[in-house]
Amino acid sequence: MKKRTLLIDGDVVAYQHAAKVEQPIHWGDDLWTLHADARECRDRIKDWIGWIKEKVECESVQLFLSCPQNFRKELEPSYKANRKNKRKPIVLPDIREWMMSEYGAKIYPRLEADDAIGLELTRKTKDERVAASIDKDFDTIPGMHFNWDKDETVREVTEEEADYSFFTQALTGDSTDNYGGCPGVGPKKAEKILEGVSDYWGAVRGAYEKAGLGEEVALTQTRLARILRDGEYNMKTNKVKLWKPL
Repeated sequence: MKKRTLLIDGDVVAYQHAAKVEQPIHWGDDLWTLHADARECRDRIKDWIGWIKEKVECESVQLFLSCPQNFRKELEPSYKANRKNKRKPIVLPDIREWMMSEYGAKIYPRLEADDAIGLELTRKTKDERVAASIDKDFDTIPGMHFNWDKDETVREVTEEEADYSFFTQALTGDSTDNYGGCPGVGPKKAEKILEGVSDYWGAVRGAYEKAGLGEEVALTQTRLARILRDGEYNMKTNKVKLWKPL
């Protein structure tokens, strides 16, 4: 039986637990402060990691965190700009540093945690890899997955399923990440566009052209939707090999 390694989306774990330990305190006379115990947060994460290791039956875990510099912002400056002024949990920076020192959490230059996990999940290894996240974008990565909010067991996403989800995302965009996709195309319309199609890219490009947009717009939106796979990032130069139609 192959050794199983769990690849964890550390961004989500850090944010979730850092938010949970925040406590508003009313001191009277209209004075409120917000407090958070970083030690409590670290203890919660330790317990959670122990739980998920047992749940997924894995021998080891590897956490990944996003790099502040993101190659997608070079493609589209407005990417995730909607998060710029959103307050983050106050202990989040401390917890990120702790994840790196305590668990050896990895940050790949210019990449999000999603991309780092996508690269590791799709490269050939002797051990079995399982990606752990609650982000729906992970359905665009082929391989073994575990969503701790939904799944009871590990599930497999085939390459065909991952490609379908990827091109669906290219059509619908992602309001959370602040890119719009093809105007007027939601999940149901995207399903109709891709139904029974063998050339997904051709269908995506056609939808954008029908909406009065050129191929370059379609290509940019598709590249924003792409979570990197093996061979699409140079570890030495930190350069991304942007997705291209076959």
